[in-house]
Amino acid sequence: MNIKEKIRQIGMLAAVAQTVPVTPPLPIVGGITLRSLFERIVLWVLAIAGMIAVLFLIYGGFLYLTAGGDAERVTKAKTTIINAVIGIIVIALAFAIFFAVTDVLGNL
Repeated sequence: MNIKEKIRQIGMLAAVAQTVPVTPPLPIVGGITLRSLFERIVLWVLAIAGMIAVLFLIYGGFLYLTAGGDAERVTKAKTTIINAVIGIIVIALAFAIFFAVTDVLGNL
């Protein structure tokens, strides 16, 4: 097979590829695709985790306010607050990474 025949075959394959319709992802239930279902689940899990982290932050503040000068209780309260803030930061980063990845994958 010479080079002209190869080029002609590649051109025919490209023409066929342009005429083949691309079907959208199949919906699972009620027009929801597997990808959108996954996105919804991840967003719900991150939102619930964020709410729990905020509740721990409030709990740590309550412990700090009711410590009454007891060094052990103050340390426990500070540890709870620090851990809650770290959790909030991790959850915020998870949101950012999730949106960045879905944005990149959505454009493929």
